[in-house]
Amino acid sequence: MFILDTNDKVPKPFHADLTGAPMTNCVLCDCEFEEFTDYLIEKSFRRVNSGVVHTIFEYAICLDCVPAMQGRMSKESQENITAYFESKVNIQQRFSTQFELNQFDAEKWIDHCLITNNPTDQCDEFQIYGQFKGNRMVFGAFPYAISGQVLDEMIGLLSAKSLDEMNGFKDQIISPDPTLKELFPTNRPPILI
Repeated sequence: MFILDTNDKVPKPFHADLTGAPMTNCVLCDCEFEEFTDYLIEKSFRRVNSGVVHTIFEYAICLDCVPAMQGRMSKESQENITAYFESKVNIQQRFSTQFELNQFDAEKWIDHCLITNNPTDQCDEFQIYGQFKGNRMVFGAFPYAISGQVLDEMIGLLSAKSLDEMNGFKDQIISPDPTLKELFPTNRPPILI
Protein backbone atom coordinates (compact mmCIF):
# COMPACT_ATOMS: atom_id res chain seq x y z
CA MET A 1 0.00 0.00 0.00
CA PHE A 2 1.26 3.46 -0.83
CA ILE A 3 0.13 7.03 -1.44
CA LEU A 4 1.63 9.22 -4.14
CA ASP A 5 2.14 12.75 -2.82
CA THR A 6 -0.10 15.30 -4.50
CA ASN A 7 2.63 17.92 -4.07
CA ASP A 8 4.82 17.87 -7.18
CA LYS A 9 7.98 18.92 -5.29
CA VAL A 10 10.76 16.78 -3.83
CA PRO A 11 10.95 17.68 -0.11
CA LYS A 12 13.99 19.83 0.71
CA PRO A 13 15.73 17.26 2.96
CA PHE A 14 16.07 15.08 -0.16
CA HIS A 15 17.57 17.81 -2.36
CA ALA A 16 21.21 17.61 -3.46
CA ASP A 17 23.42 19.60 -1.11
CA LEU A 18 25.66 20.89 -3.87
CA THR A 19 22.87 22.41 -5.97
CA GLY A 20 20.06 22.82 -3.45
CA ALA A 21 17.77 21.31 -6.09
CA PRO A 22 16.25 17.86 -6.56
CA MET A 23 18.61 15.16 -7.79
CA THR A 24 18.14 14.62 -11.51
CA ASN A 25 20.03 11.44 -12.49
CA CYS A 26 20.68 7.87 -11.38
CA VAL A 27 24.11 7.42 -9.84
CA LEU A 28 24.65 4.13 -11.71
CA CYS A 29 23.08 4.37 -15.19
CA ASP A 30 22.84 8.19 -15.36
CA CYS A 31 19.23 8.06 -16.61
CA GLU A 32 17.39 11.31 -16.14
CA PHE A 33 14.51 11.30 -13.67
CA GLU A 34 11.44 12.20 -15.68
CA GLU A 35 7.83 12.55 -14.60
CA PHE A 36 7.21 8.81 -14.24
CA THR A 37 10.70 7.58 -13.29
CA ASP A 38 10.74 5.58 -10.05
CA TYR A 39 13.84 6.08 -7.90
CA LEU A 40 15.20 6.06 -4.36
CA ILE A 41 17.34 8.59 -2.49
CA GLU A 42 19.68 7.84 0.41
CA LYS A 43 21.43 10.60 2.35
CA SER A 44 23.80 10.19 5.30
CA PHE A 45 24.39 12.89 7.91
CA ARG A 46 26.80 13.46 10.77
CA ARG A 47 26.52 16.06 13.52
CA VAL A 48 29.76 17.61 14.78
CA ASN A 49 30.52 19.06 18.22
CA SER A 50 29.25 22.47 17.19
CA GLY A 51 25.85 20.93 16.39
CA VAL A 52 26.27 21.54 12.67
CA VAL A 53 24.99 18.67 10.54
CA HIS A 54 27.12 17.69 7.53
CA THR A 55 25.99 15.51 4.66
CA ILE A 56 28.41 12.58 4.41
CA PHE A 57 27.01 11.16 1.20
CA GLU A 58 23.91 11.34 -0.93
CA TYR A 59 22.78 9.62 -4.07
CA ALA A 60 19.72 8.76 -6.10
CA ILE A 61 19.28 5.44 -7.85
CA CYS A 62 16.55 4.39 -10.30
CA LEU A 63 14.54 1.31 -9.39
CA ASP A 64 15.94 -0.49 -12.45
CA CYS A 65 19.44 -0.24 -10.92
CA VAL A 66 18.48 -1.15 -7.32
CA PRO A 67 18.83 -4.93 -7.91
CA ALA A 68 22.40 -4.43 -9.16
CA MET A 69 23.28 -2.50 -6.02
CA GLN A 70 21.56 -4.98 -3.72
CA GLY A 71 23.26 -7.80 -5.64
CA ARG A 72 26.54 -6.62 -4.17
CA MET A 73 25.39 -8.08 -0.85
CA SER A 74 25.47 -11.82 -0.27
CA LYS A 75 22.15 -13.63 0.02
CA GLU A 76 22.92 -14.32 3.69
CA SER A 77 23.61 -10.62 4.39
CA GLN A 78 20.39 -9.62 2.62
CA GLU A 79 18.43 -12.16 4.67
CA ASN A 80 20.06 -10.95 7.90
CA ILE A 81 19.17 -7.31 7.17
CA THR A 82 15.61 -8.22 6.18
CA ALA A 83 15.10 -10.34 9.32
CA TYR A 84 16.53 -7.56 11.51
CA PHE A 85 14.25 -4.97 9.95
CA GLU A 86 11.17 -7.17 10.15
CA SER A 87 11.85 -7.98 13.81
CA LYS A 88 12.10 -4.30 14.76
CA VAL A 89 9.33 -2.52 12.85
CA ASN A 90 5.95 -3.18 11.29
CA ILE A 91 6.03 -1.09 8.11
CA GLN A 92 2.37 -1.80 7.30
CA GLN A 93 1.26 -0.67 10.77
CA ARG A 94 3.38 2.45 10.50
CA PHE A 95 1.81 3.34 7.16
CA SER A 96 -1.71 2.63 8.46
CA THR A 97 -1.12 4.89 11.48
CA GLN A 98 0.22 7.73 9.31
CA PHE A 99 -2.68 7.24 6.87
CA GLU A 100 -5.24 7.44 9.69
CA LEU A 101 -3.59 10.64 10.94
CA ASN A 102 -3.51 11.98 7.35
CA GLN A 103 0.20 12.61 7.94
CA PHE A 104 1.89 13.01 4.58
CA ASP A 105 4.56 15.55 5.42
CA ALA A 106 7.90 13.87 4.63
CA GLU A 107 9.72 15.75 7.37
CA LYS A 108 7.40 14.21 9.99
CA TRP A 109 8.28 10.72 8.69
CA ILE A 110 12.04 11.33 8.91
CA ASP A 111 12.31 13.35 12.12
CA HIS A 112 12.96 10.21 14.20
CA CYS A 113 14.64 6.84 13.76
CA LEU A 114 12.28 4.22 12.38
CA ILE A 115 13.71 1.54 14.71
CA THR A 116 14.57 3.33 17.99
CA ASN A 117 12.14 6.25 17.63
CA ASN A 118 14.95 8.58 18.77
CA PRO A 119 14.64 12.07 17.28
CA THR A 120 17.15 12.61 14.47
CA ASP A 121 17.97 16.05 15.88
CA GLN A 122 19.50 14.17 18.84
CA CYS A 123 21.41 11.61 16.76
CA ASP A 124 25.12 12.13 16.03
CA GLU A 125 24.65 10.21 12.79
CA PHE A 126 21.60 9.21 10.77
CA GLN A 127 20.50 8.39 7.26
CA ILE A 128 17.27 9.20 5.44
CA TYR A 129 15.65 7.24 2.66
CA GLY A 130 12.89 8.22 0.25
CA GLN A 131 11.11 6.79 -2.77
CA PHE A 132 9.97 9.01 -5.62
CA LYS A 133 8.09 8.96 -8.90
CA GLY A 134 9.37 11.96 -10.79
CA ASN A 135 9.20 14.84 -8.31
CA ARG A 136 6.49 13.18 -6.23
CA MET A 137 7.26 11.35 -3.00
CA VAL A 138 5.84 7.86 -2.59
CA PHE A 139 4.55 7.33 0.96
CA GLY A 140 4.49 3.67 1.96
CA ALA A 141 7.54 1.78 3.20
CA PHE A 142 9.40 5.08 2.66
CA PRO A 143 10.33 7.73 3.73
CA TYR A 144 12.19 6.94 6.93
CA ALA A 145 15.32 7.70 8.94
CA ILE A 146 17.74 5.29 10.61
CA SER A 147 20.08 6.32 13.45
CA GLY A 148 23.82 5.63 13.44
CA GLN A 149 23.32 3.22 16.33
CA VAL A 150 20.94 1.10 14.22
CA LEU A 151 23.22 1.32 11.18
CA ASP A 152 26.08 -0.04 13.30
CA GLU A 153 23.88 -2.96 14.36
CA MET A 154 22.96 -3.62 10.73
CA ILE A 155 26.58 -3.45 9.59
CA GLY A 156 27.34 -6.16 12.13
CA LEU A 157 24.94 -8.40 10.17
CA LEU A 158 26.90 -8.07 6.91
CA SER A 159 29.48 -10.60 5.84
CA ALA A 160 33.02 -9.28 5.31
CA LYS A 161 32.60 -9.76 1.55
CA SER A 162 29.29 -7.84 1.52
CA LEU A 163 30.82 -5.05 3.59
CA ASP A 164 33.74 -4.80 1.14
CA GLU A 165 31.30 -4.69 -1.80
CA MET A 166 29.15 -1.98 -0.22
CA ASN A 167 32.22 0.08 0.67
CA GLY A 168 33.33 -0.34 -2.95
CA PHE A 169 29.97 1.02 -4.06
CA LYS A 170 30.41 3.97 -1.68
CA ASP A 171 33.87 4.68 -3.09
CA GLN A 172 32.49 4.44 -6.64
CA ILE A 173 29.71 6.97 -6.14
CA ILE A 174 31.06 9.34 -3.54
CA SER A 175 33.81 11.89 -3.79
CA PRO A 176 33.96 13.47 -0.35
CA ASP A 177 35.29 16.94 0.22
CA PRO A 178 38.83 16.29 1.56
CA THR A 179 38.37 19.02 4.17
CA LEU A 180 35.56 16.92 5.71
CA LYS A 181 37.49 13.62 5.67
CA GLU A 182 37.50 13.32 9.49
CA LEU A 183 33.69 13.22 9.43
CA PHE A 184 33.54 10.05 7.37
CA PRO A 185 32.96 6.83 9.25
CA THR A 186 35.46 4.23 8.11
CA ASN A 187 33.03 1.33 8.11
CA ARG A 188 29.64 2.79 7.24
CA PRO A 189 28.63 1.94 3.69
CA PRO A 190 25.33 2.81 2.01
CA ILE A 191 22.76 0.21 3.02
CA LEU A 192 19.70 0.63 0.84
CA ILE A 193 16.97 -1.33 2.59
